[in-house]
Amino acid sequence: MYKTSLLDIKTQYKTDFEKGLTTEEVQDRLSKYGRNKLDEQSKHGFIKKFLSQFKDTMIIVLIVAGFISLFVNIKTDGGLFEPILIFALVLLNALIGSIQETRAEKALNTLKSLTSKYAKVIRNGIISEIKSTELVVGDIILIEEGDIIPADARIIKSSHLQVDESSLTGESHPVDKNSKMVDQRATLSERKNMLYNGTIITYGNAKAVVVAIGMDSELGRIAKLLSNNKRVKTPLQQRLSKLGTLLSITALICCIAIFVLGLLTEMPITEIFLNAISLAIASIPESVPAIVTIILALSVERMVRHKAIVKELPAVETLGCTSVICTDKTGTLTLNKMTVSSVYDIKEDLLYTDITNDKAKYILKYASLCTNATKDVGDPTERAIIIASHDKQFIQNNPIYFQLPFDSNRKMMTTIHKTNNGYLVVTKGAFESVQSISIGEFDKSALINNQLASNGIRVLAVAYKHIRKLPDNLTTNTIECDMDMIGLIGIIDPPRAEVKSSINLCRQAGIKVVMITGDNPLTASYIAKEVGIINQDELVVTGEELTKMSQAELLQQLPRISVFARVTPLDKVRIVEAWQSLDKVVAMTGDGVNDAPALKNADIGCAMGVTGSDVAKNSADLILTDDNFETIVHSVKEGRGVYSNIKKVVGFLVGTSYCEVITVFISILLFNICPLISVQLLWINLITDSLPAIALGMGKTDDDVMTLPPRDKNEGIFSKRFGYIVIATCIILAALAILAFYLGYTISGSIEAGSTMTYLVIGIAQLLHSYNLLSAKSITKTFLKNKRLTLFNFISLILLLLVAIIPPVATLFSMTILPWYMYLISLGLASMPLVICEILKALKLYKNI
Repeated sequence: MYKTSLLDIKTQYKTDFEKGLTTEEVQDRLSKYGRNKLDEQSKHGFIKKFLSQFKDTMIIVLIVAGFISLFVNIKTDGGLFEPILIFALVLLNALIGSIQETRAEKALNTLKSLTSKYAKVIRNGIISEIKSTELVVGDIILIEEGDIIPADARIIKSSHLQVDESSLTGESHPVDKNSKMVDQRATLSERKNMLYNGTIITYGNAKAVVVAIGMDSELGRIAKLLSNNKRVKTPLQQRLSKLGTLLSITALICCIAIFVLGLLTEMPITEIFLNAISLAIASIPESVPAIVTIILALSVERMVRHKAIVKELPAVETLGCTSVICTDKTGTLTLNKMTVSSVYDIKEDLLYTDITNDKAKYILKYASLCTNATKDVGDPTERAIIIASHDKQFIQNNPIYFQLPFDSNRKMMTTIHKTNNGYLVVTKGAFESVQSISIGEFDKSALINNQLASNGIRVLAVAYKHIRKLPDNLTTNTIECDMDMIGLIGIIDPPRAEVKSSINLCRQAGIKVVMITGDNPLTASYIAKEVGIINQDELVVTGEELTKMSQAELLQQLPRISVFARVTPLDKVRIVEAWQSLDKVVAMTGDGVNDAPALKNADIGCAMGVTGSDVAKNSADLILTDDNFETIVHSVKEGRGVYSNIKKVVGFLVGTSYCEVITVFISILLFNICPLISVQLLWINLITDSLPAIALGMGKTDDDVMTLPPRDKNEGIFSKRFGYIVIATCIILAALAILAFYLGYTISGSIEAGSTMTYLVIGIAQLLHSYNLLSAKSITKTFLKNKRLTLFNFISLILLLLVAIIPPVATLFSMTILPWYMYLISLGLASMPLVICEILKALKLYKNI
């Protein structure tokens, strides 16, 4: 509508600019076009959240195993203990995940920012206030300073109108608006005759005609972009899904192998089936999904304490492999608060960066008179001057007697103040404009003005004069002349104090930080240099330049580009997708509506909780409740620690599970006997896997985790040397367990004795092996660092031994009481993995933990 004349708009929307719409016309349009609100994404209830947890491959495998176990135990009168344990683990996993998602949703609801709830409208020739949702196309609205614009509207007439559009365009300075026609090719930020839903009037007032509501507004178009984006699985979800598939295939192969082996050895079919089920259960580390969920949930709790709310558990781990952070400028790297950064004293030819200097404050206090703002309300630039001048008394003693308001053509404003000896005239505005009405030579001042402006700093010139009496006609020609220009004021939205160190930490961690902003290139470049985003060889690219780039050119230049300026929401999405096409894990930060599509498209979307729009928060995976870039970096560190802990846990659980598989399979092959029945295997897995694994997952993040480069998102959990460690663990533990069965069976001639020794060796060895996975350092250096592991291992050991040494319980589990020396043999065999790993650590061969 910015291209269309007001007359055509009046005809097209059948409205009257003076009287507005009639009640009948409003009702007709409400029924035809609906209300002025965005479509809300449907929220899932707790039951739906709970059911969605069962989509994971590992969970499906566990459910299948549970039903098979249930079927077999019913047929053989084996009891329900085993299947109940499996189903309990499945339900625990689903419950934790759904509770966490519900808690995150509730936390988000408390962060909802205020939006425009009411609008002042002319209907039937009468001015009234209505709910903004009741607005229709063709309505005539009246807006003034401080109002949130309730819908997209074309300006009919305005007075000194300025609008803060930072949430929509990323432009940090208020934009001048008027009713004049603009260029047909004008970008969103250049459409001076349009007002957009959700932006804020900072100065002046206007009458406008509503031309788009709800989903048809610019805000609605961005919401449509969000609805079209589909989320992909996180790296962790992909890896665990692959692991679940691998374990499923392994379980199937094991079952088939046992069936074939049993048939070849003419074993009874019932025994073959029971052995196959035992082997299948041994091959599935039942507690992996539940424990991984617990680790993620605990990490989420820690992150909440550090001012970050995670909406979905797997997002924590995805942060750990972030290799690129695409960040908005306004409100993310900066305070989103205009601040006086420097003052130039023209008389003394001195530039003050310390604005508390007396000469600087002298210039600021005169500038503070030429404002219509207060410390808390009004134009951000004027508020910055008032705060910097810090002279409330001077303003109160010199009230405005008359003013010539700011005009986009004159680019300055003037105020007149009555004094004891006459009148004080103060003017502030663009340097060129104030210079043209001032007396003197300003060559050096022009250089300073250009120097500050080239660094993206907004410069205002200040001039004043004393006159005995006022002219008869108070006009710009009679008042704005013969001024004495006293100084220049540099104003900028300054970077957050902690951002520079956070970006340095990102560089140290191998993470590239890219600024993507709708602001102008000069301001963007200045802030990027201040916080350390730009180095010598890195580039600044505008949205216009980006549009001209082919995809191949963009991908070639991308690693060298550190700042994108004057970009649109679609440009932001393109940049994120370009990085993703280079196999990078991208985190996108932002607070505005214009950031929302990119937030949703990124691997991790990080929205600001305080200044962020509702649309941005709903699109993000992570909400920063303190709007602090440093919190993102802390979250990345937490994610890296979580992945390291999950890697240890999965390695521990899979390694110990497959040692049981090897033990059962080789024993059947060698002795034609299954050394451990399914209930023994399940008890071992429940006791020795759960508590120690949780303790491993709760370990503290290593201090040096942010000195390492980001890991490849395609890197598997068992990549590099860690896979060999897991395989070696399986073989060593299995060999010791088979030896234990052989010794127990040979010494006593009893299968129950062999099973008891095998049970003890596998159980105790797994508990001791958890210390091996704490670190690549010796246990003597790490033992006291995870006291929780020692406590949990002690509890697990007690539960493990109770089953084996209490006669009635041992009988229930098909075990027997052993002579004392066989317990010592079992303990000696169980200690061997710890001893072997300590030797390997001493030789620096035990790495990549």
